[in-house]
Amino acid sequence: MDFDGLSAAEKDGLAYGTFWGSVNYVCNLLIGESDTDSFDLGSKSMKPLLQLIFWMSCFIIMIHMMNMLIAIMGNTFNERNEVVD
Repeated sequence: MDFDGLSAAEKDGLAYGTFWGSVNYVCNLLIGESDTDSFDLGSKSMKPLLQLIFWMSCFIIMIHMMNMLIAIMGNTFNERNEVVD
């Protein structure tokens, strides 16, 4: 974080500044609560990389959730067909 020219107050305010803060940030991303305002702090040298990681994780989460939905609905459909037969 030192290479981006962040002040001490900005470093303390980063949601992903520590390991557990990063875990919490990803968990919040999973439930749809995302905040990218902190990408603009400092000299913004990491902003393109952070945005790339952010959008890739959003895409992967979306694909994973859709696969879960399809699996759950497929299982429900099979269970209901077995009851009818």
